[in-house]
Amino acid sequence: MRTIYPKMLVDSPLGIEISFLATHKIDTVFIDVDNTLLAPRERLSSDELKTWINRVKAQGIRVFLVSNNTSKRISDLSRDLEVEGLPRAYKPFVFRIKRFIRKHQVDASTCCFIGDQLFTDMWAAYRLGMMGIMVNQISPKDYFYTRWIRKIEQWVLRQGGLR
Repeated sequence: MRTIYPKMLVDSPLGIEISFLATHKIDTVFIDVDNTLLAPRERLSSDELKTWINRVKAQGIRVFLVSNNTSKRISDLSRDLEVEGLPRAYKPFVFRIKRFIRKHQVDASTCCFIGDQLFTDMWAAYRLGMMGIMVNQISPKDYFYTRWIRKIEQWVLRQGGLR
């Protein structure tokens, strides 16, 4: 039975083994940006992150950034990581992501979505039919509207035995 709960919880995207993706026949990875790859308001990625992204791409797995953030922030990071990005995705709504998926001829059943929030990233993954992998948030700093949602998410994760 599919649920909103993630398939796996890890500290960071860097903790996701490429072999795990291959074992689950994942050929496309969608990754959230804020507090998943970068702390809020941080602009450029670390060498460690670039190396991990390049290892994923070297295995023939496509990587896309998906964020509710602005076009400028996502285009800067996309250029830095040499991947394509979708800004203003309006997660957990999926209409923009579905359009992006059609444009890039992606099969959602062979995708995973990596993110740090249950009610945006994992819910979008669930609604799209993708595997969800949840990571711990990078920074304790959050946008004001995200702070209270995280408290509810932690309670829901505890109820599901995931925290």
